[in-house]
Amino acid sequence: MNHNFEYYNPEHLIFGNGTFKQLATLPMPGKKACIVCTPRRRYVEEAIKMLKSNGVESVVYDRCRENPDTATINNGAKFAAANGCDFVLSIGGGSVTDTAKCMALLMYNGVDDDIWDYVSYYEGHKNPDGCAPIVIVSTTSGTGTEADQSGVLTNEFKNIKLDVAHNCMFAVYSIVDPELQVSVPPFYTACQGMDVIFHCTESYLDKYHTPYTDMTNTTGLKYAAAAIEQAYKHPDDLNARANMAIASNLAGISESMVDLISLHACGHCLGSFHHDIPHGYALSLMAPALFEWYCTYDNEIPQRMAYLARLVGYGDTAEDYKRFIIDKLKALDLYYLDYSQYGVDPARCEEYGAHVVNAIAPYMDKDDYDISVEEATELFRKALAPRK
Repeated sequence: MNHNFEYYNPEHLIFGNGTFKQLATLPMPGKKACIVCTPRRRYVEEAIKMLKSNGVESVVYDRCRENPDTATINNGAKFAAANGCDFVLSIGGGSVTDTAKCMALLMYNGVDDDIWDYVSYYEGHKNPDGCAPIVIVSTTSGTGTEADQSGVLTNEFKNIKLDVAHNCMFAVYSIVDPELQVSVPPFYTACQGMDVIFHCTESYLDKYHTPYTDMTNTTGLKYAAAAIEQAYKHPDDLNARANMAIASNLAGISESMVDLISLHACGHCLGSFHHDIPHGYALSLMAPALFEWYCTYDNEIPQRMAYLARLVGYGDTAEDYKRFIIDKLKALDLYYLDYSQYGVDPARCEEYGAHVVNAIAPYMDKDDYDISVEEATELFRKALAPRK
């Protein structure tokens, strides 16, 4: 337990059904917005009209993709600057929000910079002087990135997926409207929902956990455990959508203080090689092997997993919590997975194992366990083996 910590979050959260409409009345932090979204442009036309009625011009950057890469971000910042934008408005899920945050960092510090130079895990990284204002409209419940100061990105040249995190990257406004989430397809509802559960769990198991993050993580986990199957099976249930959104936001608050652990490292490893794999899918693929592994740890993790099992009403041992995770994956059709469609290859397990230990190390040291390349390779072999 870490009793020496700081909590800083200047963001204005606006939560509830219909809050998206407040784009028409909220004082915006600039005169021209770069709207960041996917090519689908969900809710973008409505946003353009509301901004216009609020005296704000806008242009649209719709190049966002799963697992955003440095080129998408660097090009987006140049696009925003060339069009005279003075703030960003993200409309979408975690990948869109992360793209927008990183674009905003470059818009303030220099669009000729490479966003990878601001990744703070490396010695000699650049420290930003500030960040262009950010407004977030979250349309999914998954990463909780609307509540933290980081943006996850992939270096497509080095096949490394890490995050840029600086306190200037908190949003001015974060709008979480559950009504925008009812159109999320069941598959993505499941992937994103399990990401919420993994965020709450991993942050709780992080060796640097604090009393504050214990509170946000356990509360978020209770909300998610109770609501995820209902949101998956009944997409129009606004109560279930709202509870998942609350859980996601609480997980994001936790991550603004402490990091995630080796499950996310392994998921990021797969995402860094296979750019189209959904983040929550990659985590779900790795989770059974990782939670079995956590049960064997000779530190506080098994005891803390046992507490989580009691919290969700699933027994009182680490093995019971592992069973909870597997049962949720089965209920959401995320247990028996055809990962070959994303290019994931069991023959590359040694490569994956070496990469996650050597290149994505910042997440790997939060378990309070010094994992070897051989052990990581075996974890990938177990995760990618046929499931019974």
